[in-house]
Amino acid sequence: MPVFRELYLTPVDKPEHVATVRVRSNARFKSFAIALACVAAVASAALIWRVRDRTAPIPIAVLPLENTGHDANGGYFADGLTSETIRNLSIIDGMVVRSQTSSFAFRGQPRNIHEAGRQLSADYILEGSVFREGQKLRIDVQFVRVRDDVLMWSGRFDREFKEVLAIQDEISRGIVNSLRLSLGRGRRRYEISTDAYDLYLRGVSVQLRRGIDGYDQSIEPLEAAVAKDPSFAPAYSALAVAYTFRSSQFRFDIEEQVKRLRAAADEAIRLDPLLPEAHAALAMRYAREAEWQRAEQSFHRAMQLNPGEAQPQRHLAFFVLLPLGRVSEAIEEFCRAEKLDPLGSQTQYEMAVALMDAGRNAEAEGHCQKLSPEWTLRNECLLWAGLRQGRVGSGHRGR
Repeated sequence: MPVFRELYLTPVDKPEHVATVRVRSNARFKSFAIALACVAAVASAALIWRVRDRTAPIPIAVLPLENTGHDANGGYFADGLTSETIRNLSIIDGMVVRSQTSSFAFRGQPRNIHEAGRQLSADYILEGSVFREGQKLRIDVQFVRVRDDVLMWSGRFDREFKEVLAIQDEISRGIVNSLRLSLGRGRRRYEISTDAYDLYLRGVSVQLRRGIDGYDQSIEPLEAAVAKDPSFAPAYSALAVAYTFRSSQFRFDIEEQVKRLRAAADEAIRLDPLLPEAHAALAMRYAREAEWQRAEQSFHRAMQLNPGEAQPQRHLAFFVLLPLGRVSEAIEEFCRAEKLDPLGSQTQYEMAVALMDAGRNAEAEGHCQKLSPEWTLRNECLLWAGLRQGRVGSGHRGR
């Protein structure tokens, strides 16, 4: 049983045949030939740049949807819907969507598109609001180009709650059309009861809002969701992750939590073999059972299906590479995850742990200082990084 830490254009091919021309060796012709070669080189470079520019994924960020309803508890729905929007957009060919943990760093803050775009390294921002009253639902969204505040697309949806999945599809389609992209491989459209989906959003919201403690608290609504609708694979995937964290806490029956983890992960992959989160959940199961090779393969499959999501890379590094002593590889994965999730405290914390394992304590301290002031283990992170550099009482630095 593994030991877990508890977490409080392609190149331009050389032409096979090049036509050659014999020329007279006079200065004027040489000058002309040199100038022509320079123009050709510049044109080729420009062409290559344009091809790269067109093929590079477009970086997009989704800011937390604002809850404009009268019920303060409606915040869970706005957060859950934000998370689902990120999940739906993240596998569309041609775009890379910033991780939800970084996006949620802007929850409750005044909206500044330019600042959000800068911090998230995003060219486009999706923002909006949600109003829910009983079964009535109103969603307003705007898709904005950061560099010049151009409104690329907007949508207003006054619908019944039961149409929430259709609304998400329309939002994805609106963004895709505005960027002239293709829906590519798309995402499976689930048929799920509104009650089950509401419970699922509650569970996702708790995980987002409350960090490590949120995984425990998410289990009840997620279990209720799959009880109401046993065919919804994303809920099983979220359950598997929650059980993974529970199985590392000795206040629970470890064997029972691993058993539940195994069942949830297996059911997720059975229901939807192309769901990235299902492969990530299966990888967590394999890692918990010390099946390291299978865990690594499943994490890579999740990354392949959703290259814009940071969590599989973080979990591969933390739950597989670090326990196996492959510290340098783990740090490389964390670096990749940090590009996708630049403001995520979990990414910064786990990166700091890996750097301390590598003896790179000054760098680790820099990542500790990037943690949100509210992050539970921020002071502990700073303390350990300072102690490893021979300082005492470093846990209060950077407050």
